[in-house]
Amino acid sequence: MPEYLAPGVYVEETSYRSKSIEGVSTTTTGMVGPARYGPDDLVPDLITSLGEFERTYGDGKALAFGNTAKPVANFLWQGVRSFFEEGGKRLYVVRVFRASAGSDGRAHAYLPTNNQSQKNDPGTLTLEARFPGAAGKMRVRLTVALGQNVLGMNEGQTTLGAVQAGDIVWVSKPGAAGKAYRAESYFDQTRAADMVRFSDLTSAPPLTINPGSPPDLVPGTDRVQVVTLKADSTLSYRDVTLGRNLGNEVEVLTGIQAGDTVVLAPNALLGDGNKVHAKALPPAKKS
Repeated sequence: MPEYLAPGVYVEETSYRSKSIEGVSTTTTGMVGPARYGPDDLVPDLITSLGEFERTYGDGKALAFGNTAKPVANFLWQGVRSFFEEGGKRLYVVRVFRASAGSDGRAHAYLPTNNQSQKNDPGTLTLEARFPGAAGKMRVRLTVALGQNVLGMNEGQTTLGAVQAGDIVWVSKPGAAGKAYRAESYFDQTRAADMVRFSDLTSAPPLTINPGSPPDLVPGTDRVQVVTLKADSTLSYRDVTLGRNLGNEVEVLTGIQAGDTVVLAPNALLGDGNKVHAKALPPAKKS
């Protein structure tokens, strides 16, 4: 009906023919059902082709449910295929999924052994599918590339570059095999500074080395060593065996004894047998 906004005389023409029923577009619809893969907790997803549906929700293979003896036909995929074959243009899809007891329905893989019982072991890498479903069991290729060297020198002191907690670093020396370590950040009360330590991923229990906290370790070696000062003022590089990591302290089981003089932060240019002159630090000035 027209809307009259002011008083007056108006002429309204009406047709004597009966109004025709306008057709409703059938090119847009929605479907709900189980699929082999894809999101199950998002808003309805707009799909415009069968290929796009298969990339997101998997192919048309039969579905295997935990409470059924035989696979069930993938009716959602069949409906999507028929919709687009009959001229459909826009399809909103909602996937439904309910995990069985004791499982989230996602595909998992574990490196390097691919054994679920070892998923909590140090050094185990867990890969998990983004969404639940059988189609999540894909072949994954990982390419590991070493970045630039983060170990450097500054005025004769060893420096460590941009390393964050959780980073995996490769420690090696010329002519010897290296090892992978995981970086961890901690606060060293002795130096009153944030430091980085590295946990050996190949040892069980994992070996923790603590560069920058007593006893200092020699960078660039595959063995855990400390530098001690002998009575004749020569340096001695000793292999040590570490025990428990107590946070601010690390147990040394073998390699040094009570009364040994340990060199903290040794210069990387110094070697075993080099003679040095120990100089006492001047007393701190009172403010």
